[in-house]
Amino acid sequence: MENSTERKNLFERLKEIRIEKGIRFETITEKSRIQVKYLQALEEGDLLSIPEVYDKLFFRSYLKALSVEDEEAYFEEFLDIRREIRVDKTTTTIQISEPAKDADKKIFSHRNLFVILPVVLIIVVLAILLINTEMIGTSSEGKVQEIDIKNVVQRIEAKEQAKLDSLRLAEQIKLDSLNMLKPDSLGLALRINAKRKTWFRIIADKSDTSEYLLNPGQNVTASANRTFEFLIGRADGLIFSLNGKVLNKAGTDSAVIRYMRIDSSGIAVKILKGS
Repeated sequence: MENSTERKNLFERLKEIRIEKGIRFETITEKSRIQVKYLQALEEGDLLSIPEVYDKLFFRSYLKALSVEDEEAYFEEFLDIRREIRVDKTTTTIQISEPAKDADKKIFSHRNLFVILPVVLIIVVLAILLINTEMIGTSSEGKVQEIDIKNVVQRIEAKEQAKLDSLRLAEQIKLDSLNMLKPDSLGLALRINAKRKTWFRIIADKSDTSEYLLNPGQNVTASANRTFEFLIGRADGLIFSLNGKVLNKAGTDSAVIRYMRIDSSGIAVKILKGS
């Protein structure tokens, strides 16, 4: 009962802050690309309705959008609550058939790697800085050099965000240039068939976001005026047909595609994880 009260107090406090500041869910979505249903789940404390690999990132973006004071204190309180809710729920509940076990392990391994690598990088940088600080303190007759760890982490996050923003800006400029040279599209119809069990996220016309986990033989269809953008768990898991025409393969191995754009010309841009 005490834990339930703590959850209620944390999320209701944040909800009151958002309402007092006049911040709408749609405004947060435009900046962070987080779907409104996940923002609503956060404010209700319903973390099990959010993909486990994203709940911490979503909550961090939510806090930044509210511009709360002592953001780290809120985040630490959230982590305490998350540990209670996520206990014994560290594996997916999706049923996996015996022949596909090895393929599934690769998919979820890549997804976990996508989340863990930035954390490991930050830990390594902090460890190096702390070691250097101890060496400086030892050789300077007891003087101690203080390090603002929060600022170090923020600088690393800002640098990574700047790279991603630069990539998006370059793609947008290229897309806008192409659109100025050709008439309005009559529309795109995309059919996605699964060869292997594959997770992916699709954004239609930079606004409508959906996520899927398809088993072999399953398929979905999507429509857009100009573009589709993707994040795909494995490059060789899906087959795409655009307006009835089968497109070239997205990849031949199980690598993660961290960005792919499909427009009227087919697969226009593809960036693999690590490239």
